[in-house]
Amino acid sequence: MRYHARWVLPITQPPVENGTVVERDGLITYVGPRSSAPPGDDYDLGDAILLPGLVNTHTHLELTAMRGFLEDCRFTAWIDKLRQSRNEVLNEEMLLDSARFGIVEGLEAGITTYADTCSSGIVMRAMSELGVRGIMYQEVFGPDPSQADVAMRELEDRIAKLQTEQTDLVTLGVSPHAPYTVSDRLYQAAAKFANSRRLPLAMHIAESEAEYDIVAKGAGDFAERWQRRGIDFPEITEDRVQRVPQAVHVQPVEADAPAFRPPGTQPAPASGLPVPVAAELISALAAVALAGTVTGPPP
Repeated sequence: MRYHARWVLPITQPPVENGTVVERDGLITYVGPRSSAPPGDDYDLGDAILLPGLVNTHTHLELTAMRGFLEDCRFTAWIDKLRQSRNEVLNEEMLLDSARFGIVEGLEAGITTYADTCSSGIVMRAMSELGVRGIMYQEVFGPDPSQADVAMRELEDRIAKLQTEQTDLVTLGVSPHAPYTVSDRLYQAAAKFANSRRLPLAMHIAESEAEYDIVAKGAGDFAERWQRRGIDFPEITEDRVQRVPQAVHVQPVEADAPAFRPPGTQPAPASGLPVPVAAELISALAAVALAGTVTGPPP
C-alpha cells in the first residue's frame, strides 16, 4: 500500500513535499517523493502531514479511568487516595478497560509506543490487543527493608508469568516504584534481578518536594509516615543527596538543559496535575498528523 500526503516527515531527513510511505507485509519499505515511489495500491491522505508515531515515555494506562478524580491534592494525599481508590473500586476487568481506553486515546493523538508503569500487570494485555508497541514496567513496592525478600518473591513470580505474554511489539521491564515506597535494600535487589534477566528498569524519582525531603533530609511527610510504621531511614550522606536526579522537582530552565539531565531521565510536569500546554501541543499535532497506521521495525 502506498500512503500519499502533502508532507511526509521522515524525522531523520528533511520533510518531503508530496511524499509517499510504502508498506508491504507490515513493514515500511519506502519513504520519499511520490514521483519515485514503487508501484502499488494507493491511499491518498490529501492535505495532511504523515510522520512516525509519537512515543509516550511514561504512562499509567490502568489508571486512565481515574482522570479528574485526584486533582487539587497534596502529593502525599494524592498517593493515598489513588492507592485506596484503585484497591477498593477497580477490579481487574475495570483496569483492563481503563488501559484499553487510554491506548485508544493515545492512538487518536498519534501515540503508537508506550513506556507504561503498571501495578496490576494488565497493561501488557491491553497493548497486545490494540497492536501498539510498548514496554510495561512491573511495579514493586516495599519501604520496610525487612519485607524486601517477600516483595522480591512476589515480583519474581509475577515476572515469570508475564514473560510468557511478551511479543515482538510488547515487552517487559521492572519498576521499583519510588524512594518513598521502596527501601534501599529492595532497590538493590530489584536492580540486580532486572540485570540478571536483561530487563529494562524504570522508577519514579524527583516528583515532589515531599520526596526530596525524605531522600535528601530524612524529613517531611513521607519520613513521618515511615517513623509511625517503625521503619528506620538510611543514613543521609552527601553522596546520597548528590545521586538524586531531579527530573520533575526542578526549575524549568534546568529540566531543559541536556548537560543537566542524566541519560534515560525524562523531564516531566508535576505528577498527576493538568498540563494545558502539553495538551494543546498534542491536540495540534493530532489535528494534522496521521500516525500509527503502519509502523516499521524498531529503530
